[in-house]
Amino acid sequence: MKGILWGAFCGKANELRQRLELKEKGRHVVLEATENEVEGKGGMLLSSGQACCEEKGLDAEDGGGDSNDLSSVSETTDSTDVKDSSETSLTLPPRASPCPAGFWILETGASQRQFQAWFTAEEGPLPPSPPFGPELTCRWSSLEQLKDILALGAQPHWVHKLQGFWFVEVILSAKRLQDMEKERASLQAWKDRVAKELDSVVAFWLQHSHDQEHGGFFTCLARNGQVYDDLKYIWLQGRQVWMYCRLYRNFERFRRAELLDAAKAGGEFLLRFARVAPPAKKCAFVLTRDGRPVKVQRTIFSECFYTIAMNELWRVTKESRYQNEAVEMMDQIVHWVREDPAGLGRPQLSGTPDAESMAVPMMLMNLVDQLSEEDEALTKKYAELWDWCAQRILQHVQRDGKAILENVSHDGKELTGCLGRHQNPGHAIEAGWFLLQYARKKGDAKLRAHIIDKFLLLPFRSGWDAEHGGLFYFQDVDGFCPTQLEWDMKLWWPHNEAMISFLMGYRDSGDPALLQIFNQVAEYTFKHFHDPENGEWFGYLNREGKVALNFKGGPFKGCFHVPRCLAMCEKMLGDLLHRGSAPAGSK
Repeated sequence: MKGILWGAFCGKANELRQRLELKEKGRHVVLEATENEVEGKGGMLLSSGQACCEEKGLDAEDGGGDSNDLSSVSETTDSTDVKDSSETSLTLPPRASPCPAGFWILETGASQRQFQAWFTAEEGPLPPSPPFGPELTCRWSSLEQLKDILALGAQPHWVHKLQGFWFVEVILSAKRLQDMEKERASLQAWKDRVAKELDSVVAFWLQHSHDQEHGGFFTCLARNGQVYDDLKYIWLQGRQVWMYCRLYRNFERFRRAELLDAAKAGGEFLLRFARVAPPAKKCAFVLTRDGRPVKVQRTIFSECFYTIAMNELWRVTKESRYQNEAVEMMDQIVHWVREDPAGLGRPQLSGTPDAESMAVPMMLMNLVDQLSEEDEALTKKYAELWDWCAQRILQHVQRDGKAILENVSHDGKELTGCLGRHQNPGHAIEAGWFLLQYARKKGDAKLRAHIIDKFLLLPFRSGWDAEHGGLFYFQDVDGFCPTQLEWDMKLWWPHNEAMISFLMGYRDSGDPALLQIFNQVAEYTFKHFHDPENGEWFGYLNREGKVALNFKGGPFKGCFHVPRCLAMCEKMLGDLLHRGSAPAGSK
């Protein structure tokens, strides 16, 4: 039993540039796919082995253009029949122009799938369904689903030209079709599991963390949610405001007044008390329950989480005062990082190493991504900063690409001693998904591949505990015992970040190996961190995976990493499942 996939490819000048080459070598067909580039904005439409064409390049009237080879794929077929079928009796429907890039799927039973695709640059109405007969069920899907199917190893069989369209017939074995169905079932199971867990986690914080008297949130919560300390940490106050607003904005089931009211109360608490000496921008690290400063850190991170809270509040309330606070604080943070750190209060000692932690450009990149969302003016304002952040993170790839080091010199050189050898696998993997978002928006497939190799696979392979499972918290690149007492513990947030990164890597690349690692990490995480009795997750396990600290919240663990991970994974899993059913935005 075999499946048949049909793809029809077309391009218009000033809409799509593509160069696809078919070479016949005996009984092997070599496909060289190139990066398709939409006029005015680069973007990956297809990956290797997804299409073939009997001509090298397009005619001058079709646009042509420069493009870079991504890869080549060789497939053995029973025959290679390349022909021009322009005289065939099949009549294509008129092509709507413009129309969204995508294709029609025609289901003809478990053993056969047919595809027909229109590739265009702009959004618009759906093209009419292909005329393969009224008895066939037809549904629209995105280019990504075609990419996923062909990435499974479909064998190109023959191509021909028909009324300006390029068709490629590929053969997909019954086993491949079964694998696709199993994968879809797995994705659906994870989506259901993640969504259910997100509901439980949010319910825990809604029930136990709200300070109805002073505003803001209690974050020092015991296993059952009981408050064991009423100190308020600015990192966690800002994160919880952001998380509630993000859930309210992006999930219909969380569009509830109790979330929005609590977020606004938390935001007002921050506005009143976060800054130590207004109008100066420096924020406290810890406050008393009623807002009096207890401790200040000489870093940018309290201010960063203040910023994302204000921006997200503006997005759900449309009150400009929140956005003004966010932009003003962002400008201050950039000044501290790139111009003058004196306002942070750190003494400039003669023996202080010239070190840059990866956390600083990572945090700035996260802020740019947050503030620039659907904001053309801020996207333009922070474009150079965004690129700067990416380059600063990438320079932490050291030792000829064989290690990610947490600290390097400002000019990208390795440092000496424990500081220079320090590795944090979870943090490197988190940087991976920050960079994947950057590469996706840039349409840079080569950068995406580099990120997956260096920021996902490299730290995962070195950081995964082969004996007990889970990610080590810290490592020494030369194999010395790390000096941090908690180095071999398993903490919640690196596993949250790994779930996000590997699922995102799979979504963007189609590489099934990344989905396998997502499954591996997610299974470990749900098994060891999840508390089925009281809800939410434990944060700190020993090396063997047993609970070492049984509280649910503390000075660094709040309503952030767990729900952010679950929310992002639910969204990505939904997108992956949605690829095979309808165009984006059709719900």
